[in-house]
Parts: sequence; C-alpha cells; structure tokens
Amino acid sequence: MPISRLRLRMAAGFAGAVAIAVLAGDVALAIYLRRDADARLTRDLQTAAIDFLEAIRREAAEPAITPAQAVHDAVEEWPAGPTALAAFTFAGSPLGVGGPTGLRTRLRLPSRPTGGLVRDVPLDDEGNLRMILATDARVPRLWIVAGRSTADLREYGELLTDWLVLSVPAIALFSLLAGYWLAGRALRPMRVLADTVAHLAPDDLRERLPVRTPPDEIDRLADRFNGLLARLADARDRNRSFLAQAAHQIKTPLTVVRGESALGLERPRDNETYRAILERVRRAADQMSGRVDDLMLLAHAEAGERPPLADTIELDGLALECADLMRGRAQQARRSLELDRVLPGVARGNEPLLRDALLELIENAVKHGAPERPIQVSAYCAAGQAHLAVASAGPALPDAVLRTRPRDGSGGLGLSILAWIAQVHGGTLSHRATDHGNTFELVWPTGEAETVAS
Repeated sequence: MPISRLRLRMAAGFAGAVAIAVLAGDVALAIYLRRDADARLTRDLQTAAIDFLEAIRREAAEPAITPAQAVHDAVEEWPAGPTALAAFTFAGSPLGVGGPTGLRTRLRLPSRPTGGLVRDVPLDDEGNLRMILATDARVPRLWIVAGRSTADLREYGELLTDWLVLSVPAIALFSLLAGYWLAGRALRPMRVLADTVAHLAPDDLRERLPVRTPPDEIDRLADRFNGLLARLADARDRNRSFLAQAAHQIKTPLTVVRGESALGLERPRDNETYRAILERVRRAADQMSGRVDDLMLLAHAEAGERPPLADTIELDGLALECADLMRGRAQQARRSLELDRVLPGVARGNEPLLRDALLELIENAVKHGAPERPIQVSAYCAAGQAHLAVASAGPALPDAVLRTRPRDGSGGLGLSILAWIAQVHGGTLSHRATDHGNTFELVWPTGEAETVAS
C-alpha cells in the first residue's frame, strides 16, 4: 500500500506537536528536579550541621569535658556518610573534623563567617564542594561547617539530560507512527466518500452521498458535494431542455426552407414564381433568425446573467411603438389591435428587453387569441409598479403554451423569456383566464423614475 502524503502530513504535524509538548514538559520537569535536588542537598547539609552542633552540645554537658573533647566525642559517635563536618571556635580555631577523608582538609571557615552562609568551591572534575555554616547563641559559641560533594547532583543532572536526548526522539517517532495510524482511521470516512463518488454513474446524478447526524467536517463536505450534484443535474436538464427547444424551434423553418428549395429546383419556373418561392424562403429564414435570437436570449437567462436596468422608459411611448410594429402582423392574422389603458408614465429598466417582452405578449395574443374582440394593450404606473398587459379573446390557453420552462421542447420560448425578463426587473409575469379571454401582465417596480406625467 503506497504511503499517503496527506496521512503523512497529518502524522508529521501530530508528531511535531507531541514532540514540542514533550520537550517543553521534559525541560520544565528537568529544571524543577535539578533545582529540587540542589535545594535538597542544601537542606541536608543544614540539617547535618545543626544535628552535629546539637551532638556537641550534648557531649559538652558532661562534667569536666572541654569543647575540644566534646567535638572529638561527637565526631567519634557520628555515623559515617558523604557529609564532612568541622567545628571551629568563634575565634576561628579548629576543634575537630570528621567525615570522608577527601573532604576534611577542604573545610574552611570563611574570613567573614555568617550563620546560614552557603557557598560552592571547586573540588575536582566531578563536582564542587558545597559548604554551609551554622551556629547558635549558646555558650560556648561554635561555628559548624558541613560540606558535601556535588558530584551526585551533577550525575543526576546528566541523567536528566540523557533522558531528554533519548525520550524526545523516541516519543516523536512513536507519535509519528501512531499519528499515521490515527490519521488513517480519521480519514476512513473520506475513503468511503471517494469510493462512493467513484461509483457514481455519469448519466445518473440522482444519487447522493450519505450525510450523518450530527455532521462533522466530512459530512459537511459530502453535503456540499450533494449540492454540486444537484446543480450539475439542474445544468444538465437545462442543457437538454435548451437543445430540445433549439431543435423544436428551428425544425419548422428548416422544413419550409428545404421544401421551398426543392419546389424551386423541381423544374424551370418563371421569374414571378421564383420570387414568390424566394420570398417564402426569406420569411422562413427571418423566422429562423428570430428563433435563434430567442434561443440566445434564453441561454443568457438560464446562465443567470443580469442585464443593466438603467434605462428610463416612457410606458405610453413603448405601448404605441409596439402596437405600430405589430399592427401589420395582426392584420395578416385577421386580428385587430387597440390601446386600452395607456397612461403617461416612466419607469426604470432595460428598454430593449421590455420592448421584446411587450412584442412577445402581443405575438402570443395574435397567435392564440380569437377574432371576436380586438387585442387590448395596456401600459401604466400604479402604486409604485409599472404594468404592461395584453388581453385577448378566446378560450383558456393550454398548459403547453403556459409552460414557462419547457423540458421537452414543446411549447414556445416566449413565456420562458418573459418570465426571465420579469425576474431580472424584480417583478412578476402573471396570467389571468376569464370567460371572455386571457390576460398576460408583466409588473415590476418603477424604481427611481417613478413619476407620472401630467
């Protein structure tokens, strides 16, 4: 099994943190133990000096015992050990000394003795000689000097240093191995997640990764990935819908072009017949061009693009312009157009998009309306809202016409585009069906340009 770089980095970080913590702890512990051993040595010397002074006092309490004899007897009775002891008169004359031979000759009374004085003097390569001075106020006044080699203290310090040198690398290595193993356990859900992702079928984006409760970091990643799958599925559906709509919308004009071309090439014809055929081909090409423009506009809508909305639109002028542009189209379809509620007013928005929207509303009314009553166009402002409405006679429109997001290529592109135009303007597209006909209305906030001309 190859070494995982991620696990190795996690293990190295874990081992480094543990090594730093252990090193800091070991150094602090070594310093504490070294100082404690040093203080314990000083306390032991102080206790030995006081006990030796008390032993001399007990011996001096015997009748006819001189101070020198008392010191001699105390030395004789003193148990053997690493501490050397010496007694001096208050004038500085030695009275006696006991303890290890190598230390006896090194015990000296300082030139300015002070009770409790502690000092270290060089002894040999293994350590120094630590001496402490003790006395009391009783007669006869005596100075007691207790001394011991610090070789054991130095050896203890070296032992602590060896422990640091050996323990920190050993613990770091163990932490590295343990961290690598723990990282593997911690990343096991990630491997399960990767295996699940690897088995996802490219054509089936309905599967979702499991998310546990309560979620941890891996579950939050899985949740984000599920959101990505949902967005990919939605994008795939939009692409399929776009392709289906493109094929559906371009198929009819292409059929006309092919049919008219085949008819013109079938046999020789006069110029007028050719002109008529070419006119029909041109109209089909214009229709195809318009469908392509609609498809591009729908593609921008599906991509979530937001056009600028900084134009100041005169609603009455927009209604008059669109009615004039569509009047010939309505006459060809044996429909009539009239202006219903058209009032002077201005609103903010994207003028080309709103013009296309009103033209598309009129086109739908011409295509699906009945000739009993004229198509009525309204454009006005009311209560801070701009309104563009087109009403036509006829029965309620079928669902295929009202579908604003066709998924199978059926229906037209018009309402899909109109719904997007309303959305980017922060408004709505609504449809009302009555016994007398259908009304489509696009409503959006007028914005800063909310004024009504007098």
